Amino acid sequence: MINKTDTSAVVLFVDDDLLLSQVVVAALKEAGHTVHFQSSLAGILSIAQEIRPDIIFLDVEVGDRSSIGIAPELKKVLPYTPIFFISSHTDGETIYNGLATGAVGYLKKPFDVSEILAYVRLYTETRRLAKKSNEVIRLNTMMLHSQSHVLTQGDRVIKKLTNMEFKVLKLLATRLEEEVSSEEIEKVLWEKEKADYLSNIKNYISKLRSYLAEDGSVELQVVYGRGYRLVIRRIED
Repeated sequence: MINKTDTSAVVLFVDDDLLLSQVVVAALKEAGHTVHFQSSLAGILSIAQEIRPDIIFLDVEVGDRSSIGIAPELKKVLPYTPIFFISSHTDGETIYNGLATGAVGYLKKPFDVSEILAYVRLYTETRRLAKKSNEVIRLNTMMLHSQSHVLTQGDRVIKKLTNMEFKVLKLLATRLEEEVSSEEIEKVLWEKEKADYLSNIKNYISKLRSYLAEDGSVELQVVYGRGYRLVIRRIED
């Protein structure tokens, strides 16, 4: 297991430009991060599962393969790990195709190494903010941090919730195993009567359910016609 501090991250960097990679890897290590470098896409899914990086940088064209095609598979393995593409291919269609995979950024070559350092620092600062939260609500392997509105699992930041998402999840988490009516949720979210509030609540519930899926034992149930219930199921061996 890789040991991390509040200011370090595990970075997976994939690029077949060995000279550029050498510079980037050295800069990341000097900044205190752990770097796993790959010059090819061979076995990348297994490697990602093994090292569980905090952030991934992928060259678009690695040898004769395109990482855009494998990015969706990486997202399935590590759904909350941010992916950044790096490439000398700067046409709009390639950039669109890359971002359409769920990647959060596209760095155009040539770029300054400080750009990559800035993205990694942003991640570590978000994680550090989560740890400074005053109140933490534990949901099995996940923790909801009240001050920062960040949902974490171990050292990983799953999602920084919006204000509305946080209010809904906190209400359900503090009433664990209890049925919470849609009307109660409405009062927490809006001081005044909200037109079409049910569809708004359903949207928040849908998003929260996708975040909570990181822990298979945490289930956000629908109590049809009445409201919702957050439960932690016992998973049999």
